[in-house]
Amino acid sequence: MAEKYIVIGTAAIAADIAQYLLKLGHDVSVWEKSYSGHSSVKSLCEARNISYRSFCEDNDISSSLREILGREHLKLISAVNTYIFPKDIVDNDNFTGINYHNALLPAHRGMNAEAWSIYACDKVTGITWHKIASDVDKGELLCTREIPLNSEITSMRLLKLQAEAAYEAFLEIADDFINDKLVGSPQPQEKTDFHFIRDVPNGGRLDTEWNAEKISAFLRAMDYGILFTLGKPYVMIEGKKYTTGRYRLKKADAPYNEDEVIFDNNTLTIHKQGEFTEIIISGLKEAYTAAEMI
Repeated sequence: MAEKYIVIGTAAIAADIAQYLLKLGHDVSVWEKSYSGHSSVKSLCEARNISYRSFCEDNDISSSLREILGREHLKLISAVNTYIFPKDIVDNDNFTGINYHNALLPAHRGMNAEAWSIYACDKVTGITWHKIASDVDKGELLCTREIPLNSEITSMRLLKLQAEAAYEAFLEIADDFINDKLVGSPQPQEKTDFHFIRDVPNGGRLDTEWNAEKISAFLRAMDYGILFTLGKPYVMIEGKKYTTGRYRLKKADAPYNEDEVIFDNNTLTIHKQGEFTEIIISGLKEAYTAAEMI
């Protein structure tokens, strides 16, 4: 039976994997669930002569997958992908699928795992390749790579490190995937959190009562550069809501003697008793509700 390869995802790694398969002579396309008019994945595919399709709705993806499964064997690689595969597709005899998850499963199942690893103050995170199962991120483990976390790493930086590790790991399992020789192992049976796409650490609110480590972790977890993947964080000051701007974590020569939260000239400075980190957040803007603006 003929085989079709599809790489579905919204990041450069999708195009990189497709290019690798294309060079091996396989029939491969990149699919993407689009969220805006511009797609960097589409641009990469066009530059590399890789077949590309864009979808707006999950139902359209499901219908197209079922059509392919009705006539040929489908080998699918999911990499940085928000589409959830229906059970009838996963259980189809013509379907073989693997997924890249940006955490060490079973930890931080679901979306934006890089942010949740940082926010949880994990010491180590990483990536996981696993078989696609009808239960999201619960498929058999294929390979993992660990990435140590430090007090400076942001979600944006971590995503880059994870993508590099994930591509290298894919190359190690690619031959077994292509030749139907993948052997997985069951995930540890432990209860872990599942993060939906709508979930944001602490609802996006910086809590000035946190210790310095947690405030730092929150700010870095929310930091996707100009992308604002999880939205802009905010802080409540004297009953008013302010969105935050740029932040800086500055090491002091000695621990601070007391807790201080100083708000001056749209800048928030936070000290914590006994800790060496000064947290400076500039560019605060008062957030008005729709009712207040009328």
